[in-house]
Amino acid sequence: MQALQFHPNGQLLLTAGYDKTLRLFHVDGKKNAKVQSMFLPDLPISSAFFSHDGEQVVATGRRAFFYYYDLQTSQVSRVARIMGTSLGLRRSPLAAATPAERVLAGSLHLGRSEASLERALPSPDGKYIVVLGNDGTAVFVSQATKQWAFNLKINGTLRSASFSHDGSTFYTSSSTSISTSISTRLIIASLAHSRFCVVVSCGSRWPSVHLGHWYAPLPPSLRR
Repeated sequence: MQALQFHPNGQLLLTAGYDKTLRLFHVDGKKNAKVQSMFLPDLPISSAFFSHDGEQVVATGRRAFFYYYDLQTSQVSRVARIMGTSLGLRRSPLAAATPAERVLAGSLHLGRSEASLERALPSPDGKYIVVLGNDGTAVFVSQATKQWAFNLKINGTLRSASFSHDGSTFYTSSSTSISTSISTRLIIASLAHSRFCVVVSCGSRWPSVHLGHWYAPLPPSLRR
């Protein structure tokens, strides 16, 4: 199992994995019956999650395409390529592409070479799907249009990422640094934080979990 997430209403549970199958369960604490399963024949699933409004399920893997499933219409759609990047083009350098591909690349500001979308996460505000790409680049994709929006670049290899609770802040860890005060000597494999970014936790290859403080202002509703 590679993905596990509750629906925003708390009544549906999503699971997915390398068996290429999305499964939805109705969680009642008793039978927890399976509601539906969807087999994606060409996608071993590395990442899967509900959209912010709970109306779609997005599934990605070690491929240059991804799927999304509409819970209202029960329709599965395949996004063959993220328009606006070179995701989905051949892995060879752009200089080796055909003349037509070079023209397309210039018009769409291409030039990236990711052939995998296996590491992806949604923004809590429902605006973006973020793919952790090559060369320390986070590729932001519009959840509404499924097209490229913009990139963020950090130093080193991008290992993990997380959003603040409202999606306004994007936290990253890399092979050389981390965006918080946690030790930069750790090889970070996982990153998460508390709701209001008071505590940030990270897991590494060592058998321990490290906690650090991120001093961010609390929302006005929680200030005394």
